[in-house]
Amino acid sequence: MLVLSRRPCESIVFPELNISLTIVSVRGQVARIGIQAPPSVSVFREEVLLRTNHEHFLGNGRKAIPLSKGASTE
Repeated sequence: MLVLSRRPCESIVFPELNISLTIVSVRGQVARIGIQAPPSVSVFREEVLLRTNHEHFLGNGRKAIPLSKGASTE
């Protein structure tokens, strides 16, 4: 994993993907991040994607598989 330091109003850019991430603000341990991406690119918070994966598999009668360390399937 690449770890970068950014201050509010600074960005990280993925030019090949036409995506940029901008630090909007930081309050305590919470960072607000703005994301600019083409409409064809889906953006999800990890916990939403994990829950969606869990519900999709359970709805099909299968056991959900966590996508990341520490994720719960219960």
